[in-house]
Amino acid sequence: MKGILKEIKKVECKAKNGNKFTKIEFICDVKVNDKGDVKTLRGSYGEEFARKYFAFCNVKTKDLIGKEVGCTLSKREYENNGERRIISYIKYLNILDKEGNAILMPKEDSGEDLDF
Repeated sequence: MKGILKEIKKVECKAKNGNKFTKIEFICDVKVNDKGDVKTLRGSYGEEFARKYFAFCNVKTKDLIGKEVGCTLSKREYENNGERRIISYIKYLNILDKEGNAILMPKEDSGEDLDF
């Protein structure tokens, strides 16, 4: 799906064990169906992965605000005060090339070959 990137920011977080980490949060207006319905959805990347991906795409995050991006959506279920809820969120945010195709970073090869 495609969406318009509205906001991107760096957020400091704290894990349950007390360790601090940084993540990159993004907010997009995403067209969720063929009727043209638009939802504002959130997602996030780890800071290290975000740096690698945006460097691979050769873009600065500030230049992406207001631009069209590719979004892969997912759903997550959680329980709040005994009530089950399901939310949609952006699992993957992809930068689009000039033809409108998602730029995918190649996976790192661990160097190990599996021989089954």
